Amino acid sequence: MDSFSSGNVPNSNSDLQRVSVEQAALELNVDKATIRSWMRHGYIHIGIADCKDGKSRWSYTIYRKWL
Repeated sequence: MDSFSSGNVPNSNSDLQRVSVEQAALELNVDKATIRSWMRHGYIHIGIADCKDGKSRWSYTIYRKWL
């Protein structure tokens, strides 16, 4: 499950500027774990939360424009 919905695909270089989980947490004034949880559960749509099949680790891509 990810928080990336069709129709919201980044389409320019400025749309592709990425932000770290740490930076997003600072800007939203929440803990890093909160950002990760919200993204996994689809509560916020600021990028992509992805877990590969058979793996337990998640990866997070946060886009500046969506933050």
